[in-house]
Amino acid sequence: MGYRALGSFFAQRGFITIIPDYRLVPEVRYPAASEDIRDAIVWVSKNAETIRSPTIPEPDTNYMFVMSHSAGTVHMKVLTLHPELRTTLPPLRGLVWCAGAWYLNVEGEKFETEGPASFYFGTPEQQREREPRALWNKLTDEEVKSFPEILLVQAEREPEWLKASGVVLSTDLERRLGKAPKKIISEGHNHISPNWALCSGEGEEWGEEVVEWLNARIGTPA
Repeated sequence: MGYRALGSFFAQRGFITIIPDYRLVPEVRYPAASEDIRDAIVWVSKNAETIRSPTIPEPDTNYMFVMSHSAGTVHMKVLTLHPELRTTLPPLRGLVWCAGAWYLNVEGEKFETEGPASFYFGTPEQQREREPRALWNKLTDEEVKSFPEILLVQAEREPEWLKASGVVLSTDLERRLGKAPKKIISEGHNHISPNWALCSGEGEEWGEEVVEWLNARIGTPA
């Protein structure tokens, strides 16, 4: 229901919105979830004629954005940074990364040794090779220059460890991109509530800011 509200919110503002899914642990291990997302994006790019809408009779796949949240953002980061997976993606106009971890060795947490993250990413040694931050640091300068533009979204009341991860993410991006990425703070929200607020009439401001960012990259007046 929450993601249906998100889809409706962006559709009402002129975007064809597709919400894919991916397999979960323990069914899969790294990087299968990212491959599932990749397959959905590739399918859309090759089948645009099947997703027409009354207001967009001829979808233009040159203007594809991918927005992700939480674990989905981790998988999307891996997809766009993985040396083999990212080369199988069609061109993307931009990425909206909402509240996903940048690395797994978080002080005070046990992601490296317990729970789904350790099952999916492998041993602590494997995690340090596979986590998004490690993949970002392995990109060449030319690959960084050609990377899709990034918008960061973070809830005001995220867990402290996730806020700390976001600070490192912003610093890492700025260091290699030469400028700080734009960040939207969804005020009053916790980790879960931003998506659920859309189409409710309250707490939607962050969504409107995302729409403004998207429109600016396709030349559409705000």
